[in-house]
Amino acid sequence: MRRVMQILQLMVDRDQADIGVREVARALGVAPSSAYQILGMMEDAKIVQQDPASRRYSLTLELLRVAALVANDRDLVLAAARAHCDSLAAQTREAVYLGLYDTARQQFMYVHYVKSVNPVNYTMALYEWLPIYSGAGAMAILAFLPEKEARSLAEAIVMERRIRRVHGSLRQIEQELTGIRERGYVLSVAQRINGAVGIGAPIIGPGSRVLGNVVLALPLERLAAHDSGFLGRKVAEVARTISREVGGEFDYPRSVALVIPARIGGEGR
Repeated sequence: MRRVMQILQLMVDRDQADIGVREVARALGVAPSSAYQILGMMEDAKIVQQDPASRRYSLTLELLRVAALVANDRDLVLAAARAHCDSLAAQTREAVYLGLYDTARQQFMYVHYVKSVNPVNYTMALYEWLPIYSGAGAMAILAFLPEKEARSLAEAIVMERRIRRVHGSLRQIEQELTGIRERGYVLSVAQRINGAVGIGAPIIGPGSRVLGNVVLALPLERLAAHDSGFLGRKVAEVARTISREVGGEFDYPRSVALVIPARIGGEGR
C-alpha cells in the first residue's frame, strides 16, 4: 500500500501525464520487475491504465471520479471556512489563506486563497506540504498542538534556526508560544519571505485537535496603514468562528510547557 501511495504521489507531482515502469523503479529504488508488478496491481484495481502503444501508465477516470467525490465531501466541512476567509479578505482588503494540518506528517498545506485587491500580493502555492518551521501559519498551529507533538517539532525548529544563525532556545520558544496562546494569534514579519507580514490563528476541531489555520498576508509597507492588533483579533475571530462551526473545543491552558523560538513580528507566512 505504501508503494501504491508513493506511485500516486509521483504521478500527481509530475508535469507529464503518464509514466513508465523504469521511471517508477528509479524513483522508488526498486527493480523494474517489482515496479511492473505494483503497477499491474494498480491497473487491476482501476487506479491506473496502460496505453497499449507506449506501454506507459496514467491515472484512470475512475480514480479521478472517486477523488472528486472525496474532495466534495470535505468541501461540505470547508465551505463555511472558505466563506469566512472570503469575508475577512473583503473586510481587510488583504490576502487570506486557509490551511489544513496533517498530524501524521506534522506538516500543513494551504487549500484556499483569496487575493488582495491591492496591486502587490505575496502568494504561496496551494496544495504543497509546508513544514512547521517559521511563518505565521506554522506558528499558529504549533502553539496549540499537544505538548508531546509540539516538543518534537520545537527541537527540530531550534536546529533549523541554528543553521540559519538565528538564536533561539526552548525557553524562548516556550515564552513565545505562551504569548500566542494568550493573544489567540501570531503576528510575524519577514521570516519566510522578505518584506512579508503574516497574521495567523488556528482552526480547532473536536477534541481540541488542530485542524489548520487562517492566515492574513500583506506586504510590510502596508502594515502601517492598519491597526495590527485589530487585524490580529479579526483573524482570531474568524478562526474561532470556523472552529465552532466544525465542533471545535478551546480548552488549552494559557501557558505552554516547552516549545519554539520566534520573535513576535518575526516571520512571513
